[in-house]
Amino acid sequence: MKRLVASMAVVVLSVLGVVTPAHAVTDPVAMLKRHLVLNHGVQISSVWKMDQGGASIKYRHTGDLGFDASGVITFDLAGQAKVENKAKDIFVGTSEEPTRSIAVDNETYITGAYDHLLPDGKIWARITGPKGTVAARHYSLLDVLDPATLKAVLATAKTKAPGMELDGVKTTLYTGVITAKQASPGARMSAKEGAQRIGWRLWIGSDGLIRRQMTTTTKKIKIGRRAAKELLSEDIYYRGWGSEVIITAPPAEEVWDLKSPVLTP
Repeated sequence: MKRLVASMAVVVLSVLGVVTPAHAVTDPVAMLKRHLVLNHGVQISSVWKMDQGGASIKYRHTGDLGFDASGVITFDLAGQAKVENKAKDIFVGTSEEPTRSIAVDNETYITGAYDHLLPDGKIWARITGPKGTVAARHYSLLDVLDPATLKAVLATAKTKAPGMELDGVKTTLYTGVITAKQASPGARMSAKEGAQRIGWRLWIGSDGLIRRQMTTTTKKIKIGRRAAKELLSEDIYYRGWGSEVIITAPPAEEVWDLKSPVLTP
């Protein structure tokens, strides 16, 4: 009799369209799209590192990324750079003071990094990109918060294994390699740029949400007359999915336009 009741329960659940947790299937791209809601977003903490022939610079950032249906459209990040002693001659002028960066539309506002270039009364440097660009999407080497990019990345997965528990959520670790062209098929780039290989790791929770991202890429450069390798790497943790995120530009009277600075990540 108990077996009959159990069987009937399964039939009823199936008819009602109820899926039990044991059979739940989470699609990371679908889950990402569900969270891409205007005035909402996710919190990140990241470490971005550049190594040029053994000389390295490291940036740490924490803050909020804001969404619309297309992905990241804005951010507000506090950061700080650390330059190794032997890299001082390469990364000349890099500030190691705390910074804050705000991205809105095609404009990025930075305080702390370019203060020495600002006139009295101005505390924010504004860097304007081409119209139609979204400055906020430069938060990462690989924008996995763009649904099309995430789909392309996961299509290049080579391994899949149980991952660490993050924020109380069990994860699955995916790893692979993708080219810049595969990641951004619509972007303008040379054949050499498009062939740039990016190694990636994604820890995706049992709820289908990205919890951690690691990416690395290398390219050949010249330091003076010496050939060297440049290694870029980053490690990003994602928390607080679905939190309210409303970011606005700083007051206009506090802003000064910079024409051609070097953007920090």
